[in-house]
Amino acid sequence: MKISDAFDVESIVKEAKKKIYGHFYGRAMFPKIDLPAARKAVNEYSKVLKEYPGQIADLKLYYVEVGTELTNDFGDVNERFYSSMVSMFNSFCEQIRNHPVYYKQFQERIHALQSACQHTGWGYGYAIDELACELEDSI
Repeated sequence: MKISDAFDVESIVKEAKKKIYGHFYGRAMFPKIDLPAARKAVNEYSKVLKEYPGQIADLKLYYVEVGTELTNDFGDVNERFYSSMVSMFNSFCEQIRNHPVYYKQFQERIHALQSACQHTGWGYGYAIDELACELEDSI
């Protein structure tokens, strides 16, 4: 698949976010939480968007934002869940370190994420805060 213009990029990112969200929330009253499928969506769309590092970073951060929203909506999940969130946020941070021009674009969302997860269990809030501070210091 070759991306030919900005509209295609926007529609691809929108489609990816819809899939990611669906793998967390599904369609029922209770969350679906299919982490492997959500990660797979991020990875597959990252390959399609390989020429667009800002959009790849956006998808990775979105994954963590949706996971954080889910845990705030439904309560603590489990250690594997939070490990996945931290791992993806670390991947986001690496993406931004490799392309620091995008940092300002995500700064507000990073701070909102730090705030949203600060009272979450399993050391999740601490891990996200530490990675965010390391990222900020490295930029």
